[in-house]
Amino acid sequence: MRGMSYPTIKHGRVEWINLDRARKRDLEKIADTFDISNEHRRALFTRDHRSHVHESERYTLVCLVHPSYDQTTNDVQARELDVILTKQVIVTIHHGHLLPISAHFKQAQSDTALSCPIVIFGKLLHVLLTDAADTLDHIASNIDAFEQRLFKPNGHGGLETILHIQTNIIDTKKLLENQLYIVERLLMTQTARMRESFALQFREIRNHQEELAHIIDTDLQAAQTLHHVLDASIIERTNKLIRALTVMTLVMLPASLLSGIFGMNTNHPWILGVRYDFAIIIGLMMLTGVIILLLIRSKKL
Repeated sequence: MRGMSYPTIKHGRVEWINLDRARKRDLEKIADTFDISNEHRRALFTRDHRSHVHESERYTLVCLVHPSYDQTTNDVQARELDVILTKQVIVTIHHGHLLPISAHFKQAQSDTALSCPIVIFGKLLHVLLTDAADTLDHIASNIDAFEQRLFKPNGHGGLETILHIQTNIIDTKKLLENQLYIVERLLMTQTARMRESFALQFREIRNHQEELAHIIDTDLQAAQTLHHVLDASIIERTNKLIRALTVMTLVMLPASLLSGIFGMNTNHPWILGVRYDFAIIIGLMMLTGVIILLLIRSKKL
């Protein structure tokens, strides 16, 4: 486009402009160049939590929110890619760096031809879905690592870890599910001839989306199962601790009772004063403790 110095690929009449880490003044210039309406400008200038499509007679604005995996924090983060589509121009605007899109743009710079904007967008969807598959691979690795720790002898996993994994899966599921309707909406905006020409490409995209949705459901079920197993193991350890404390209390109860009885401030409480009175009292304490312990072990008490 004239008057614009952003990274651009142009072959024939088709042009691709890519803005990585766009600034406010960049967005204002793009909005003015393509005569973006005030309502759509708000969508372009603000971060969205879900993907959606804005249509106009002059352009189509797609706000695509994509799950991106951060290996440093092991967290799924929402990255937004705004795409402006006209008959001859596609503009990709990054809100946060999306490496797969930048890599595809760099690869396209060495190509000798450039497809029409709607086909380029379809290829970008393929690139993002492949990146989403990598995100699910990372999540699956985290699930496997947690499972190995949980089922080791005397092993246990952290509740915070499994909750973090489940949150990542749900965030990914939510963001990808919201992208499902974009393909249909874009096809509806095209002519019948264009829909027929690109039906196969977008059918492949839809199949890829459904495959990822199936993987997400499987991972979510696995994480929920591990969560239930973790809860059961925590309950079991708690019950063992309570049982040990109960047994200890029952064993010590007769000793406490006898010491209280023979510690009364009276002149002649039973055995006191006779020969070996201390040994007799200690023996009674030990005998009652052993009897109670044997009853507990034989499950008669």
